[in-house]
Amino acid sequence: MSSSPVEFSIAQGKGRDPFRDRQPPYSEDAEQAVISAMMLDSDAVLRATEFVDDSMFHREAHRRIIRAILALAERGDVIDPLTLSEELSRRGDLQGAGGKDYISELLDMVPTAANVEYHAKIVREKALRRRLIEVSTGIVGDA
Repeated sequence: MSSSPVEFSIAQGKGRDPFRDRQPPYSEDAEQAVISAMMLDSDAVLRATEFVDDSMFHREAHRRIIRAILALAERGDVIDPLTLSEELSRRGDLQGAGGKDYISELLDMVPTAANVEYHAKIVREKALRRRLIEVSTGIVGDA
């Protein structure tokens, strides 16, 4: 056995970051499905929030939308594209959330809120993977 140090290289070429062009794990469809379900059925808000919070959504637009939905739900207000757009506008987040057209499009992402828990679990699982990558990258960077 050799006592010389072993070099590890995860890049094909020197100085090349193999992860530079990779997207972090997330499911656009699952994020949209959770939001859609929350607009379709107020009970879906409670069912989804058993598994996810706004920080678990990858897209900033979706995090803004979720925060607005939770504010509406907390006040006991109706959650639909109109009230959601109004809440986002009141917060100064409407354009950052994709605008009224995007909010309306989200409503049609799922026909029913029946699978909201399943979709929320997908969002949570992707968020946990992103967090693991973040922590692992930090550990490697500190090594």
